[in-house]
Amino acid sequence: MKGRRAFGCMVLGLGLLLLLSSAQAAEETATELTRRCRFRKNDSEASATYACDQRLLSVCPLSETDVLRVQPRQAGKTMGALYFCLDRQEASLTVRQFDAAETLLAESRATTETYRLAVPLAAGCVRAEVAGTVGPVGIAEMSVWSEGALPETLPLPQPSVTRTDFLIVATHPDDEWIFLGAVYPIYGAERGYTGTFAYVTSPDIGRVHEAINSLWAAGVPTLPYFLGFPDVDRAAPKRLKDTFQAEEVTLALVRLYRRIKPLVVVSQDPVRGEYGHWQHIISAQSALEAAQLASDPAYDPGSAAKFGTWTVKKVYQHLAKENPIVLDVTSPLSAYDGETALQVAKRAFQEHRSQLKYVFRPSIGRRSKGDIRYFGLTFTTVGPDAENDMFEHIGQGELAKALLGGTEDLDGPNPDPKE
Repeated sequence: MKGRRAFGCMVLGLGLLLLLSSAQAAEETATELTRRCRFRKNDSEASATYACDQRLLSVCPLSETDVLRVQPRQAGKTMGALYFCLDRQEASLTVRQFDAAETLLAESRATTETYRLAVPLAAGCVRAEVAGTVGPVGIAEMSVWSEGALPETLPLPQPSVTRTDFLIVATHPDDEWIFLGAVYPIYGAERGYTGTFAYVTSPDIGRVHEAINSLWAAGVPTLPYFLGFPDVDRAAPKRLKDTFQAEEVTLALVRLYRRIKPLVVVSQDPVRGEYGHWQHIISAQSALEAAQLASDPAYDPGSAAKFGTWTVKKVYQHLAKENPIVLDVTSPLSAYDGETALQVAKRAFQEHRSQLKYVFRPSIGRRSKGDIRYFGLTFTTVGPDAENDMFEHIGQGELAKALLGGTEDLDGPNPDPKE
């Protein structure tokens, strides 16, 4: 009897151990298999190179008739998921999955609205075929993962917010951290306000993906808005500079303000453009003018009819002298396990890898042309500040979550702000 009881306890213990092992296995983080896989597009390895060369600027195009085949080089090795960085915000891919016996395990159409797409694969999948669906789509980069949970560092942003408490208007991808880098860590992550970003220019698909990576590194869960204006060098001829007109930038921002209804707008330096960059100056001046025009039903009546007019409460601009505010960027933030806002900005900026060759960094100090601490209140409908707080004079009942009942999804499709 004692032996049976001991045997029963041993079986029970073994069962619990197996259950625990299964639970632990289910929680294991997937490992990347990309370098251990073979890629072929229409039976050519060369034409598939751009899909896995770790260069976001190079794109592997896929049409409905193209087939990109992916499989581990080791026979019988299974895959758990495919992850894609795509060349457009809204895209669809068809994925077919096969086991070692070449049996079709699953065929599905995967769709994204956020440039990024993760496709889980069926158990036992040793080969996958990827094709475009409606219209061509380009793969800027893809990776292959083992079974398990994808790492949290892999960006999978939610759709853009449709209502926000504050909007950060950056001229170029990287300006959001170099000049405005303390705002989201303090007000978004630490204090819990709903915030999002708008990039006035979208230089190329690589810079778009770097922006997505940088925001994800700072804990921003949603896709920003890309207004789509070109990045034009200061030495460019006039015909190129004419593609970046203040009137058009202002119109795009008015439409965005009316669409997502920010209470507070934060932009760059409207006077000097931080270091004299003419696009910085135009985008900052347009951000201010758009706040003044968004409440006027006579301005762009089409967007007024579609979204309603909107009264921005406050506009803060980098390095402005009016009603100054100084952000605390050196105190530990609990939302980042003790990192400071300056440290978060520096870390997130590192994801703008194409820009690391330049001297500009998120910084503070007298020698800094872009000290991220200093802003001025250049527009207000609620009165001047007295407490060094961007949300002074704004009530809790005006916040996005309060207006949506605190339970509704703040995210939604990301419309073209210029339409």
